[in-house]
Amino acid sequence: MLTLLGTIGGGLFGYFIAPYIGTFLQTTLTFGIPTVTMSGGTLAIGITTATVTGTQIAIVGSTIATSVYMFAKSDIKQVNQAANQAGIPKNLRPQFGKFIEMENKAMGLGTGATIPYKELIELAYDFIKEVIDKIK
Repeated sequence: MLTLLGTIGGGLFGYFIAPYIGTFLQTTLTFGIPTVTMSGGTLAIGITTATVTGTQIAIVGSTIATSVYMFAKSDIKQVNQAANQAGIPKNLRPQFGKFIEMENKAMGLGTGATIPYKELIELAYDFIKEVIDKIK
């Protein structure tokens, strides 16, 4: 049922947003960037004009989004490898993910902070000690 609602909602969103996306892609934006230069003891203040198209913005945004997605996918792969190495069952992987987030928060790191693989393995064994051993 949720998949059906998501499909219908996504289709409606696409239907209504498409004209705006088309307009944005055809748009040209021009803006000024203040510049300061020094030549021969003379200070010159000016404005450099930059022009970008909506298509250029969309391409850059898409490239950034793809890079972020691939980086996140790599992080998930490392978390799973550490969990496998420590013997964490697949049904406890979501709890292990939450455990990592709590540890990041305790160390003052953000939710999306990258943890070296060696530390992930240590966290996996800590998770086993704190969670799995209590279940047994």
